[in-house]
Amino acid sequence: MTITRDIRYIGVNDHEVDLFEGQYVVPGGMCYNSYAILDDKIAIMDTVDRGFTHQWLDNIQNTLGDRKPDYLVVQHMEPDHSANVANFLKV
Repeated sequence: MTITRDIRYIGVNDHEVDLFEGQYVVPGGMCYNSYAILDDKIAIMDTVDRGFTHQWLDNIQNTLGDRKPDYLVVQHMEPDHSANVANFLKV
């Protein structure tokens, strides 16, 4: 999804979860937000929950095409932001 010319949403939706982190009720599910910032260099903001690895990697590939990301920015180390750091390194 295009946010602006240079920012793309590459996150995923989890419609199955109803209790986030075992304590927050999310009856409609939730989004694991991740963004690609496209410029001379490409930055990816956050990864997503481990259960959505393949969908997230597909979103990256569909957004970047033949380009490769240069940076990964992880906001904090909770799994919904950082679970795919190792998988990102393989991109």
